[in-house]
Amino acid sequence: ACMAEKSWGELLHAHSPALDEQNREDFAFLSSPTALTAREKLLMALALDSMANKPAGSKHYGEEAVKAGASKEQILDTLTIVRMFAGRGALATACEALRQFK
Repeated sequence: ACMAEKSWGELLHAHSPALDEQNREDFAFLSSPTALTAREKLLMALALDSMANKPAGSKHYGEEAVKAGASKEQILDTLTIVRMFAGRGALATACEALRQFK
């Protein structure tokens, strides 16, 4: 695949193993319990990526939050907070997290 077809993570891996490793460590932190549960941290990541207008991240972190035990209602609460603090545009981005619910 040409570079234009690769995800940002694949590009990072190909061009900077050190940054790729940091990125993997960050996701390992988000995905494991510390003072916060993995579910709580992933819901926060969903909110933050939504506020930064990153729809792929919103979808990804929503899916990961559900894998970590988040309910649809917890995703919807997160979307409500996103709307309260960042407005309708961020809410539209955050709705990518709902694609997993049929």
